[in-house]
Amino acid sequence: MREFFDQRRVCLAKLISGAGHEKPFRRLPGESQSAMRHRLYEGERGRDSAWGKVAGYERAISFGADFPPVFVFNLKGSPVLHDGWHRCAAAALRGHDHISAVVFNIYSAAEGESLADLLFEQQAYGAPWRECVLAARAFLRAHRAVGEKAT
Repeated sequence: MREFFDQRRVCLAKLISGAGHEKPFRRLPGESQSAMRHRLYEGERGRDSAWGKVAGYERAISFGADFPPVFVFNLKGSPVLHDGWHRCAAAALRGHDHISAVVFNIYSAAEGESLADLLFEQQAYGAPWRECVLAARAFLRAHRAVGEKAT
C-alpha cells in the first residue's frame, strides 16, 4: 500500500506550488511577516473571495482547528502540491513549518495528470478525503498493473 501513497507531515518550504500559485510557503530573505501575508494574499482578492478563504483558515488555525491533509504528488523526489494551497498558505502565515499531507508516489507526469483528473472529479462530487485516497490507490494499482502487462 505504501508504494502508492503515504500520509505524513511535509515541509511547507519544500512544496512546489502549482496551479497558478507560484508563491513559496516561507518568508523570503528580508521579508517581514506582513510582507509575506501581502504576497500570499496578492492576486487572491480578485478570485471568488479566495483571499477570505486564507484569512478564514488562518483564524481557524489560531483557534486550534484541524483540517484534512493536503494532497501532494511526489514525482522523482519533487513534492508538488495538488490540493490544499489555501490551507498551506494559512499554515505558513501562522508560523507552521509543516503540514499534514497525503503524498502520492507518481511515476510520470502523465500518471499525475490522470490522477489529478480523478481526484478533481471525486472532490467535485463531494467525496470525503479518505474516499479520494482509496479511489486514488485503486486507480494507481490498476494503472500500474496495466502498465506491467504492456511491457
